[in-house]
Amino acid sequence: MNKLDEIAEKTTRLTNMLKSQGLGGVLLNSQHNFAWLTAGGRNGVDTSREPGVASLLVRRDGRKFLLASRIEMPRMLSEEVSESDFEPIEFAWEDEKSSPSFLLTKLWPCSIQAMHLGPIRSLA
Repeated sequence: MNKLDEIAEKTTRLTNMLKSQGLGGVLLNSQHNFAWLTAGGRNGVDTSREPGVASLLVRRDGRKFLLASRIEMPRMLSEEVSESDFEPIEFAWEDEKSSPSFLLTKLWPCSIQAMHLGPIRSLA
């Protein structure tokens, strides 16, 4: 199975789970979850920490987003994932550092709740 087929298969698994659970989307941030969905991509800079520097948001309708700061986005798109597979959503690094729940409170309402897709759940 090639990388694109693997990502498509895993996206289908996630969207089926989201539909069955009545969820609007899932946010993947841990290094192992990022690697799983991207067929080997790396979002880690510090391997002693579980969270990576970029997150993946998969909506119930199958749209996939790459969430990263302006500092990390260029590297993520050039080295780890393709913009054709994951739509980039870039933010200022200081916004993320100012609040531990930044991704939930600032980005998700725009991507999920405004689309009336249902509740959201984060899987670290």
